[in-house]
Amino acid sequence: MDAIFLKVPATALVVPTLVVAGIAYAVHRFNTRISPTIPYAGEESLAARLRVPVEYGKDPVEFLRKTRKQLGDVFCVDLFAAKIVFVLGAEGNKAVMRAAEDKLSFFEQIKWALGPTIDYLFDVPGWTPLSMKLVKIALMKQEHLDGYKVECSKLTDEFFEKWANQGIVPLFQNFSYLIIAYMLVILNGPDFYRNYGEELVPMMAQFERDLQHPILRVLPRSLWGVSKPGKALFSTCDRFDALISLELRDILDNPEKHKDRNDYFYFLVSQAGDTFAQCYGRHIMSLVFGGHANAAMTIPWLFLHARRTPGALARIRTEALLPPDARRPFLDACFRETGRLYTNTSVMRMTRGATDVAGHAVPARTLVAASPLATQRADVSGGGVFAGAGCWDPERFLADPGAYAGWFQRAEFVQFGLGIHACPGEKLARMLIFDLVLRTWMEKYDIEVVSGLEEGVKGLDGVGAEGAWTEENFGTPSVRGEDVIISVKESATAVF
Repeated sequence: MDAIFLKVPATALVVPTLVVAGIAYAVHRFNTRISPTIPYAGEESLAARLRVPVEYGKDPVEFLRKTRKQLGDVFCVDLFAAKIVFVLGAEGNKAVMRAAEDKLSFFEQIKWALGPTIDYLFDVPGWTPLSMKLVKIALMKQEHLDGYKVECSKLTDEFFEKWANQGIVPLFQNFSYLIIAYMLVILNGPDFYRNYGEELVPMMAQFERDLQHPILRVLPRSLWGVSKPGKALFSTCDRFDALISLELRDILDNPEKHKDRNDYFYFLVSQAGDTFAQCYGRHIMSLVFGGHANAAMTIPWLFLHARRTPGALARIRTEALLPPDARRPFLDACFRETGRLYTNTSVMRMTRGATDVAGHAVPARTLVAASPLATQRADVSGGGVFAGAGCWDPERFLADPGAYAGWFQRAEFVQFGLGIHACPGEKLARMLIFDLVLRTWMEKYDIEVVSGLEEGVKGLDGVGAEGAWTEENFGTPSVRGEDVIISVKESATAVF
């Protein structure tokens, strides 16, 4: 009997082939462990494992707290796009953030997170140590901060006046744009901002959203550019490269024109000339990115909680109007408490080689993370440090003036990092928030919430809104869903 052959179109095989490949990949992934001694979140069943990325994305801090209670301080979270070994608690904070660079690498993790947008910068001989040194000088020395304050003060007045003229504005977006504008002025001067700010501010706000897109963690780095978010990222990078290149040439060709500048880029060029010209555009872009979220998003969350706390806004107003060198204990406590509830979800590193992490053997190129928030939001009744940890209560920092120092030394409260990679921008953030934003606000304007809150229903302590922890930006989160709408009016008692 002759054989019977069925002609099957090649296209008909595509879907079943992909299905089989997907199943094979899932089986391989779920059965391949980073370490035999490290438990996995959701490992009790396939269904639970598949739910992990969804639950983590909704509220990563709550997810980490629950998983820690179930599995202990060390466990792996498989987000499909990446596997992350979390090491929680104060000891986890120390183990990750104080680790030597040759063991748990800050720079390798940055290269992974930002991908081909800036990874080549770390391979330019001599650039990384020089840039880190100059950034610390520029952001920490008082003489530099004083110069930034003068220029940013003008910008603060412009933004608040514009908001008041508009009357009704989105809360989180507008403070986000203000902080990005500050960063452009600080890094490249007011003229650069006047010329390009209208274009670059929304571009950098979108940059963080695109960088968060999960497709970029699935695609090979070489294919980022074929995706919509990848194309947008590279477009932003190219624009900064072009603009900073023009700025560099103008500084070098017209030294007299620029001699009175006090912005960071002019300082950088005065120290390095054009030796690292190929690095400057992406370097400036990365500093705008790095300096944005924690400062920008702290302001709205602080306001939303303070307005629900009797007397808090009045106390903030009193201290915000004090001279800059005066002690402002309540304002400082509000800043710390907001950071305790809303600062970075995770602080990640990447292993350079096979290494021991908290007693577990971990292979090379493994993402390892601490979560200061998971520690700071664990209630004392559950083995944490803070009583009423889910409540916004700045008084906890005032009851014992030495409490913060102790929490920081024990790595129980970490707002700006630890060790050699601690954020150098804390002084700058305080200056922008205390001396510019809050002072101008409390001296000249009244701000009220118009819509967008579900108080007592949503968010931490019933604040009325939830953080978009893994959606909008890195670091302190923006708001999930629609923005909170506020009215901005000139105060009847303001003196302009």
